[in-house]
Amino acid sequence: MQTQTGSNRAAFTTVTEKRIQAAAVRELCGGVSDMWIWRRMDSDSTFPRPIYIAKRRFWRESDLIEWLNAQADRTTA
Repeated sequence: MQTQTGSNRAAFTTVTEKRIQAAAVRELCGGVSDMWIWRRMDSDSTFPRPIYIAKRRFWRESDLIEWLNAQADRTTA
């Protein structure tokens, strides 16, 4: 949904995508450690990058699910 509030203002888009914190990422990835996440971000360029808000990390849940599905497809191919 875009809203325009004036000719000099930018349009904003409302996003309802779920953001999850590191604990939920660890659980979604099978109960891995926080160090596993750091190592994955360092060694795997396809692993989703977090969004930092006030020094806290959040991931888009859909990005993680897409990455997990790609990993499953890669192992079965």
